[in-house]
Amino acid sequence: MTIIFFNMKTLLFRSFALLFFTSQIVKAQPPLCFNSYTPAGVASQPMSLTSSDFNEDGKIDIAVADRNSNKVSILLGNNNGSFAAAVNYVVDSTPFYITAADFNGDGNMDLATANSGTNTISVLLGTGSGTFGAANNYTVGTGPYFIISSDFNNDGSVDLATGNFFAGTISVLLGNNTGMYASAVTYTVSSGARSITVADFNSDGKKDLVVTNQMSNTISVLIGNGLGSFSLSGNVAAGSDPISITSSDFNHDGKVDLALANMSSNNISIYMGTGLGTFAPRVNYSVGTDPHSITTGDFNGDGELDLAVSNWHSNNVSVLVGSATGTFAAAVNYSVNTQPVSVISNDFNTDGKADMAVVNLLSDNVSILLNCNTVGINEYNSVFEDIDVFPNPVNGDHIHLNINSKVNEVITVTIIDNLGKTVFNDSEAIKIGENEIRLNLENLAKGFYYLKVLTGKNSRNIKFVKN
Repeated sequence: MTIIFFNMKTLLFRSFALLFFTSQIVKAQPPLCFNSYTPAGVASQPMSLTSSDFNEDGKIDIAVADRNSNKVSILLGNNNGSFAAAVNYVVDSTPFYITAADFNGDGNMDLATANSGTNTISVLLGTGSGTFGAANNYTVGTGPYFIISSDFNNDGSVDLATGNFFAGTISVLLGNNTGMYASAVTYTVSSGARSITVADFNSDGKKDLVVTNQMSNTISVLIGNGLGSFSLSGNVAAGSDPISITSSDFNHDGKVDLALANMSSNNISIYMGTGLGTFAPRVNYSVGTDPHSITTGDFNGDGELDLAVSNWHSNNVSVLVGSATGTFAAAVNYSVNTQPVSVISNDFNTDGKADMAVVNLLSDNVSILLNCNTVGINEYNSVFEDIDVFPNPVNGDHIHLNINSKVNEVITVTIIDNLGKTVFNDSEAIKIGENEIRLNLENLAKGFYYLKVLTGKNSRNIKFVKN
């Protein structure tokens, strides 16, 4: 992503498409608000889901891994938070987890599943029309319960990694931008390897991994060398049955932190990162019964990342509102269907707010929780007289950030996706008066983002949507 900086006077423009969906209101205490409904069912025993624009119509779609039917269900979005009936694709036996990315560099979103019944992954290449080709399968370790996609060796192609539950290992498969993958390279972690998160935990500019080990009640930290290889740096104690993990900078100190769901502890743990690949002692927060999945999103519109946790045996989702210090409020719970096992966040109705989608194992469906809060972005006392972005939503590859500053100042511009991952970061000097910064968004997928402008003591947060 490139950034071009210059001064000019512009006409600020905002364009927001507000779509209303009629549904039953889920009761919530301010500042949270969700409308809940259940779209068409999926195949048997859905275990996980992911979201993207699979048919390139500007609407967010959902893909579900269905464990009992050996299928992937595709639900195409209608842009108002509702979805078309599921269309199914066959994969290998017992798919537990699913991820989406462009594996062959053709601009279309593809899918990959971790199949615990055959110790394989299935790769399905997308056509860009919402349909997918036949699965290509690759062998990994024993009992792959999780799969994640990222570029581990900085070659511009998407790689894959699985958490192999029964082997206590992870498998890394390097891609070559054709949709084909090299043989898996195995790294031993600990018993019950499960969920994986990717970030630069030791601040060396290279991607590292953290893995939850459900059976040994630990997490493993693996440091990357930037060439696609990893070395185990150590294990960290976790709660009971650590099953799901995510990462972001929750306290704005420039270091990546962790959030971990502990299934048998009925809580989540927050680990503040040191920036050295190590973490401060965990802080725990209670959630529902048997938390099974955790994700991030700004659910109350204050510009800070919150957490959502699906609770397997209490049939609800816990939302914990975050703060700028990395602490979280007590959980607020929202009922869904039977045995929710996975939760994700995205903007399913293109209103710029973080919604949720939850797969329910025993009711064979997806619960959609549309965000209905009306609280605006929290804007801190600032050196900025005025600040805005336009156009919003953006339909092209560029967005303009306009700043009317009270002082000469150096600012940091950061863009964070709806999962809490930093996708752009740069510093620029602005002058008193009107300034415009032009951001190139061609490398950003469709969806909503948080643009943060920070000085040494102040910040301003703006949401924007890329269609």
